[in-house]
Amino acid sequence: MEINKADVVAEVRSKFLAYEEAINTNDVKTLDSSFLESDYTVRFGITEELWSFREIHTFRRTANTAGQPRVLVRYEITTYGDKLAVANAAFTRSSSEKMGRQSQTWVKFADGWKVVSAHVSLSGRPKR
Repeated sequence: MEINKADVVAEVRSKFLAYEEAINTNDVKTLDSSFLESDYTVRFGITEELWSFREIHTFRRTANTAGQPRVLVRYEITTYGDKLAVANAAFTRSSSEKMGRQSQTWVKFADGWKVVSAHVSLSGRPKR
């Protein structure tokens, strides 16, 4: 298995950065299309535990992220072969004094790359 094949990393980076833009503009359609429509898709947020695509979809209709832009401090994308990737990021947001963290597991399906698991949290340390 090849780790970090350049063309695969580029594909995932494109999807990851599109997701980040969608967070900052509250583009719910892009946010939804980034996740696998499955009962097994999970997203743990700062205050919520969402145990299916349906729960994630419902949450997105009540959580408006526009006007609270995230600024990426650092991110790493690691790919394993052609169909599995992990994205980890540290970010700041003007509405918080703490650093934010995000991890996503991306899998390539017939219709493209989808997040199957995500975790967002705030660290105990202040912004840099």
